[in-house]
Amino acid sequence: MGEVLTYVESDILGDELAPMVKLIEDHGVETVIRAASNNTPEQEADVVVCTTHKSKGLEWDSVQLFSDFFPIDRCDKSELRLIYVACTRAKNLLDIEGARRRSRSCIRRGARQ
Repeated sequence: MGEVLTYVESDILGDELAPMVKLIEDHGVETVIRAASNNTPEQEADVVVCTTHKSKGLEWDSVQLFSDFFPIDRCDKSELRLIYVACTRAKNLLDIEGARRRSRSCIRRGARQ
């Protein structure tokens, strides 16, 4: 665990692991594993949280995106492809949060604005 703590504290990307490391420090490995093993199967879940990478090939009736991708004008081509993947996961409703100061806008497929 010491190497992970050092990484979290010193590497620029370490902050991505920080919440999980804190969870394990606060509650212990066994508790975290037990909680994770009690997850509801995706087919029965009311809400599914996943990364764009993990969403490839999947679709949901509605999808909510967060501000990770914004502002779009600063995205490179690979990030734009990920935005495309994320947006096309929605069958009926795409909710984009954070595009402008965390304001919300909804886009319904096929609807004209």
